[in-house]
Amino acid sequence: MGKIIEFFKRLLKRLVEELNESHHGYLNFNFVLKVFDKEDKKKSSTRVKNSEEVEAEEKEFDVQILDFNKHVDDLVKLLEIFPNTVGEALKILMEWLKMSGKELSDESLLSKKSISEIRTGKVKKPRIETLIALCVGMNLPPLVSRRFIETAGIKLNPSDRQQLVYEIILDGCSSLSIYQCNKILRKNGFAPL
Repeated sequence: MGKIIEFFKRLLKRLVEELNESHHGYLNFNFVLKVFDKEDKKKSSTRVKNSEEVEAEEKEFDVQILDFNKHVDDLVKLLEIFPNTVGEALKILMEWLKMSGKELSDESLLSKKSISEIRTGKVKKPRIETLIALCVGMNLPPLVSRRFIETAGIKLNPSDRQQLVYEIILDGCSSLSIYQCNKILRKNGFAPL
């Protein structure tokens, strides 16, 4: 049984590496590898686990895989209906997240009026800082953040230091608050969102 699990772990690791490479940073599957790293650290423990502990860990991992699959399915459904305008995209994302205008305002530090103007199409091309603040406020996955930003006709340029910092925030900091992201920006010499 252990050899089979190790085989599938190696196979999944290779798949994750291939997916990361083939999506050129638009979709990051590294969180799957973190699950394996945790599992590997547990195995390096000097204490030998009994069969009940091993079975419990396998069940826990099965639940994590189900959660992962649900997350992928949700993203596929979202991207299938993703609109081409920033206002419609913001509406869809807020519905997908079950997030109100007030909640998004609190999480992004943008006014409810600004959010409303984007949603209704009064503002068709929001500033990049506004879009990044919305992505951070909604804690969007990197793939969805980029898709949302592209609906405004913007593509981040990693050769521009400020836009590179935005890329890093979107890629690795989707769980950070707007305050933490603003601190990162200030420490890099840029204005907060």
